[in-house]
Amino acid sequence: MQNNHGFTLIEMLLALLIISFAIALLPPCLSIVKQLLRDERFTDDRIAIHQLRQITAMSSEYLMQNQKVILQRGDEEIQLFYDRMRIVKTPGYEIYLEHVDNAVFYEDNSCLHLLLKRGHYEKDVILGCK
Repeated sequence: MQNNHGFTLIEMLLALLIISFAIALLPPCLSIVKQLLRDERFTDDRIAIHQLRQITAMSSEYLMQNQKVILQRGDEEIQLFYDRMRIVKTPGYEIYLEHVDNAVFYEDNSCLHLLLKRGHYEKDVILGCK
């Protein structure tokens, strides 16, 4: 009588070969996924910056006060500010950007700027001019 409860040497070597190929392909796949995630974040940044520029363009005037930008649009007052690693808009609490290490609104040559910092990535954008 033959014992059929174990694996043969060929089956074990074949399994080891398949696992080694899978491990060899893992680092390139992870770098591709990492690149795709980074591209998504940059796309989100571009969309948010475009939306912030639209809000600024639709406002009749803006005022800088305590690291907040106060925009006047008709009778409505909109505030943009950095809070808990986010750039948000009030009234309400509409989030435009998340996971931002630092964000500073400042005025230079009658233009409203936003300086974004996320890790080693730093971007200075113009949101609008008076």
